This record gives sequence, structure tokens and C-alpha cells, in this order.
Amino acid sequence: MRKTQEIPWKRICAEGFAIVVSILLAFGIDAWWDERRERAEEQVLLTRLAAEFSINLERIELYMEGFSNIVDACSQLYEIVDNATVNEEETAGLPAGWLRLSLIAPLYEANTPLLDALTKGGKLDVVDDSRVIEAVSEWERQLRDYTSMAERARRGVDGLLKPALYKRGDIGSLLVGPWITEENGADPMWRVPVIIEVDTEIKGIVAGRYEMAHDAHRDFEQLRDAAAEVIASIEGNNSEH
Repeated sequence: MRKTQEIPWKRICAEGFAIVVSILLAFGIDAWWDERRERAEEQVLLTRLAAEFSINLERIELYMEGFSNIVDACSQLYEIVDNATVNEEETAGLPAGWLRLSLIAPLYEANTPLLDALTKGGKLDVVDDSRVIEAVSEWERQLRDYTSMAERARRGVDGLLKPALYKRGDIGSLLVGPWITEENGADPMWRVPVIIEVDTEIKGIVAGRYEMAHDAHRDFEQLRDAAAEVIASIEGNNSEH
């Protein structure tokens, strides 16, 4: 009878170990490659996102001066109406330029198609940098806050200020005539007074218009800062890769 052949356990264990190591190494290489590919995709998206926010930041900066002029105009109008009511005057002359500016309640529509697509498609998860995610979240929050305030300001103009002016003076030529949007000393239309009746109600409405213009301008400045922070966070991420 033949002797039972001995099983080469050492060789089997060595070969098994080599197979396991090979499998783990393959998984590790795949994981490393996937991670590298995701980071490469992240860098491409962040570069495009930075360009998108740079365009928005430039647009916001262009809007800022006009917004500041509106706030200044509302402040000047309130001062005139306040002085008239304190002096118990029945009418006041409001410079056409300032009055026209006070009737403008602009809305800023952000142009962020890439961010919108990433958010809706759930692809923003590819961005691994928490600083960028936090900056984008802050931008979205500031945009909501500003839009809400700007819409409130517009409702105040259409629902309160204009009807009050319709009752107290003739502003027809102001609405259908040349649109005065900035102070121009060479343009006599800027200084032409629009005579309106004054009382505590119109004083309160003009004060409310100033408050809403001021708050919308403040929120717009915060939106500008949020856009700049998104760009800075992306640039910080790029410098680390």
C-alpha cells in the first residue's frame, strides 16, 4: 500500500497569501485611481466654478454704485420731507433725479448655471474641500436673504410709495419722461422739483423706503463678500494641489 502523499501546506499558504495580497493590491490601485480621477474632476469643476463666480462678482461690483445712489437719493428725500413736516409746510419740492432713483428697486439675478446644475444633479459631492462647500452654502444663503429683501423693497415702491405720490402730486412726467438714473450737474432735469403735498403718512412711507433700500444694499454687500469668499476658497484649494 502506497504512503499517503503529504500536502504541501507551506506552499499552499504562500500561494494563497500571494493571491490575497495581489487582490488587495488591485483593489488599492483601483481605489487610488478612482480617488485620483475624482480629484482631477474636482479641479476641473472648481476652475469652472471660480470663473463663474468671478463673472458674478464683476457684475455685482457694477451694480454697487447704482445701489449706493439709490440709498443716497432715498436719504435726501427723507430729509426734505422731514424738514417740511417739522416746519409745518403743506408741500415740498423733491428733485426729480432723487425721486426717480427712489422709485427704482432693482433685483440682482445671479448667473450660476454650473452651480445650479451641480446642485440639482447632486454632483457637488465631488468637491471634497469643506471650505469650498461652506463658502458656496454661505453664498446661497446670502443670495436668498438679498433676494427676499430686494423683493420686499420692490413691493414697498409699487404698493406704498408710488400710490402715495400719485395722491399727493403730479409725477406723470417723471414716469413717462426721460429716465434720470444718475446725478448729472449738466442736466437741468435732475434738479427740477416735483411738488407734492407732505404729511406724516408720506414721511413714514419715505422713511420706510429708505430703510428697505438701505437693508437691500447691506444684503447686496454681503452677497458680494460671499462671492469673493467662494473664489478665495477655490484658489486656496488649487494652491494645495
